[in-house]
Amino acid sequence: MRERSIQEAAREVGVTESKIRFWERTIKGLRFPRSATGHRVFYDEDIEVLRYIKFLREDKHIPLEQISDLLNTHRHIYRKEYQLIDRLGAVRRFLEEVIESLTK
Repeated sequence: MRERSIQEAAREVGVTESKIRFWERTIKGLRFPRSATGHRVFYDEDIEVLRYIKFLREDKHIPLEQISDLLNTHRHIYRKEYQLIDRLGAVRRFLEEVIESLTK
């Protein structure tokens, strides 16, 4: 399980560091672990949660107030759709790499 800084997490998820901090302040129950020096540390499951939040906000246009409920109780409602979209994105990236390697 790889540790990431907030900068790495933001880059990987495709959001700003300030947006992650805002989400953490706004979404009830959302807390990320801290290092001994007090910096946020992000693990694979944290990245997955951030991607899911981004999906709910940007694709489903769900208000942040409702996202905390979805994360805690009704996560399954959009989870399968999110996972399918995420897998299709991975397949697309793979196919783009294959096409690129064939055209070289």
